[in-house]
Amino acid sequence: DWKANTTHFWPGRGKELKFFAISADQATYGTGEGPEVADSKVSINDERTQMTVTDFTVDPSAPDTDLMVADYVEAKQKEADTESNTVNFTFRHALTKVQFLFRNTETSMPVYVQQMYVEGINTVADLTVNGALGGTTMTWGTPESPALFAGDYAPAATLETLNATPAENISAWNSAVTIDPANYMELTDQYVPFTTWLVIPQDVFVADTKDLKVTIAYVIESATETRQFISTFSLGSANVVPTWNQNQYVKYNINLTPNIIGFDATVED
Repeated sequence: DWKANTTHFWPGRGKELKFFAISADQATYGTGEGPEVADSKVSINDERTQMTVTDFTVDPSAPDTDLMVADYVEAKQKEADTESNTVNFTFRHALTKVQFLFRNTETSMPVYVQQMYVEGINTVADLTVNGALGGTTMTWGTPESPALFAGDYAPAATLETLNATPAENISAWNSAVTIDPANYMELTDQYVPFTTWLVIPQDVFVADTKDLKVTIAYVIESATETRQFISTFSLGSANVVPTWNQNQYVKYNINLTPNIIGFDATVED
């Protein structure tokens, strides 16, 4: 939805105007129009060269609110019939898109993902946009307010209850995240998305300081039993995905293909 509730007019020929544009939710830009709205988190400095979004917040229970910022534009009223009075904006994503996909290439042994979560994802930060022709920059302040993000997968149809022997380490599972035995995704031999989040850019791994981890509950159905497993692994390292950056799409392809250990034995004299 892109509109201005008020009609805006050019001030006259040869008089350039400076334009910032933002796309967000109502909680960010307020209930009215323009930077003077009392409940808006968006403000413009007196020189009209910098836009600030104060305390932009991602809701962990519904992390799908996007935040986009357009490149700074200076424009003026058309002076010839070949020109246009339209101001064109080029938007860029200020957040990081983080997605988790799963697959199982062992078709004879079904695997079901029940739920997943990541603890300690920061949810609040300030964004500063410096306007310059041909060089608009977006800079995030230090994010804070860590929270738990849980998977939001929902099956397209009602599923039968999945009865499985609980995982041996089920006590390690965060009890704040519900595992619904009738809500799960059966894996195929192709990577399929389980959940997608839009998050504030932040560190994923900093030695001795931060190490974001994902914890997954899944079920393996073999010929003799149906068992649940709980696995946890890091989402980054010092060299691989140390941060989630702005205007970036981070995709985690997770392979949960089971490999059964076989045993054979002989008895010797």
